[in-house]
Amino acid sequence: SIISSNENINLHTFYGDTALSSLSVSNAGLNTSANVIFDEDTDGNIILPTFGLNLLGNMSLNLISNQYFDTTSYGGYLDFSGVNIFGTGELELTFDTGTEALSLGSIGTNPASDTDLFNSLSILSTGKLNLHGPLNITTDKYNFSRANAIELHSDLTLGSEVADGFVDIDFGDATVDGTHSLTLYSNNLTVGAIGKNIALQDLTIVHNSAEGLSLNNDITAVGNINIDSVSLSLDNSITSTGKNITINTVNDLIMEKDAQINADFENITLNSSTGNIGISKLIAGKTVTIRSESGYLYNNLNNYISNTAPLPSTFTNITSTDQNLYGLTNIGESVSDPIVINAQNSGTITAESSGTIYIANLANAKVNATGRVIDGSTGGNTASVDAFSQFKLSSLNTVNLPTISSTLGLISNANWEVDENESIRKVKSPNSAPAIYYSRSGWRLGQK
Repeated sequence: SIISSNENINLHTFYGDTALSSLSVSNAGLNTSANVIFDEDTDGNIILPTFGLNLLGNMSLNLISNQYFDTTSYGGYLDFSGVNIFGTGELELTFDTGTEALSLGSIGTNPASDTDLFNSLSILSTGKLNLHGPLNITTDKYNFSRANAIELHSDLTLGSEVADGFVDIDFGDATVDGTHSLTLYSNNLTVGAIGKNIALQDLTIVHNSAEGLSLNNDITAVGNINIDSVSLSLDNSITSTGKNITINTVNDLIMEKDAQINADFENITLNSSTGNIGISKLIAGKTVTIRSESGYLYNNLNNYISNTAPLPSTFTNITSTDQNLYGLTNIGESVSDPIVINAQNSGTITAESSGTIYIANLANAKVNATGRVIDGSTGGNTASVDAFSQFKLSSLNTVNLPTISSTLGLISNANWEVDENESIRKVKSPNSAPAIYYSRSGWRLGQK
């Protein structure tokens, strides 16, 4: 381990009978960054020491040509966490540490110019990737899919909100962890679990693809979670342990049956400007607000039975103190498919629709509504719910034929007979029946 106070740190190739297992260099004696200088081969390629290398502290590495940092031949890790790597012109950077860890500091931040950014960054390492600084790359694609885990050691933003600033981002199946914030402006996004081992601070995803976004892996943050997309399909759990969750779409916002959104202490807000919103389970410490400005809200669990007491939590769509619901054409779909609400702490349900509002108000909370409200959890409506639920079990397209029993042997009069040649046996009248007459004395049966 070396602590340097020089303006320049020269790292030459180390020779000897016994190689070092690792080398750590830090800059503790300067207020300004120290320049890191490597030996180069005749083609201008940096020659790395053949062991694990840690460059810590306030250092700069100024490149004038494309560089390929490769330690796979000797299995060494690279820790450039304390290094600002920049260059002259739009250069290409490639890192391959095999299965060993790779740690990067700031990439493409030239203290003398804002325009000298790297053209591409390729991460070929399959071990853990540690990101300690911003990645200023003029690329339209970030590919981290080979890493088996990613940890943020500072806030990270990929892409930008300007018209041509959206990029393709591929994290593969790697977990993305760290106590910092992640902001993504994406055209195409592939991401594994976020905050699985170490919850992020804040998460912002702005997705610009007309095909919409599907999230299938769990997301956990301690702060705010904000997701904006043309359309969105959720088949995962999204949790903020301390702040708010806000999701905005243009078209449909659909939670699959196993999806769940949790804001442990604060609020959940779901908005769709032109589409429908299908919900499964939402749990918030304060308020859940759902607005479908042009469509309707519906229960995607579709399993409500009013007379199950107490109701399992899987049957409840919204658990929070207050609920604000708006669906232009409808809220809920029928008495058997209402929005099931369990208001906490004497909260209030506020609902508005130009159509019918179907809810199941499990806690008998106060309801402020604009529109026709049918509460399937109270009064005589529960019988309607249960009857309709049972009725749905039989297909409306099925023809139910009556059961027909033969009366053969039950009629002893020889004048009556059973025609056994028909598939459905019918009792026939005798061949000669007595006549019925009417006179002044009344009706009589028999001969004239």
